[in-house]
Amino acid sequence: MILFRNPQNIEIFTSFLCQLEKVMSDELINSTITICCINEHHERYCAVAIEIDPFATNTSLNPPFIAINEHVCQELSLTQEEQYAMIAHEIGHILDNSPRDKNNPLNREYNADQFAIKLELSKELKTGLEKIINSGNYPCETESIKERIKKLSNA
Repeated sequence: MILFRNPQNIEIFTSFLCQLEKVMSDELINSTITICCINEHHERYCAVAIEIDPFATNTSLNPPFIAINEHVCQELSLTQEEQYAMIAHEIGHILDNSPRDKNNPLNREYNADQFAIKLELSKELKTGLEKIINSGNYPCETESIKERIKKLSNA
């Protein structure tokens, strides 16, 4: 069982667990992941650009954390299932033990996508990523997101 510590009444995480706990990876048994909102503990946790991201992960802390920016999720009109897929992707980062490849940082994203695929959320991750591209807030990442979408379409 995975325990989200301090979910701060973020209903999407509770709902995610209720829906998907039965198919969650054995790798997550007895794991703890801290949840924080963009408005809470932002300066302490965020070594990532959470101001514009709907979800982000920091695996360097113990326990690792997933941050949610509910405002961005609303702006992007992410469905509950798309949010589940993005949570699964962030958990995928926590599970990914492969070394970072500075020559191909996209591999890290592909590896994290595998957990969403395992939970049969590839379609939802794909549509969520399409919404991110359509927002126009990620011009530097558009090509890499398109590559991820292409791989998800083949999953």
